[in-house]
Amino acid sequence: MDLDGLVLLERIDLIARMSAGDEMKNRDREVALVWISELVVEAKNIYLDGAGESCLHSLR
Repeated sequence: MDLDGLVLLERIDLIARMSAGDEMKNRDREVALVWISELVVEAKNIYLDGAGESCLHSLR
């Protein structure tokens, strides 16, 4: 895995940990989950040649 992939995974991990906190509002948690899904789609596109592109549309 290259540095860009590692940074992407670190971002996903950070957002997931932040959204798990009790002090986060439901709307903020919802936004965080959408952001995570977008980052995962980006990671799939990078490492699996576009295999996850259609996933994002089904989550919205």
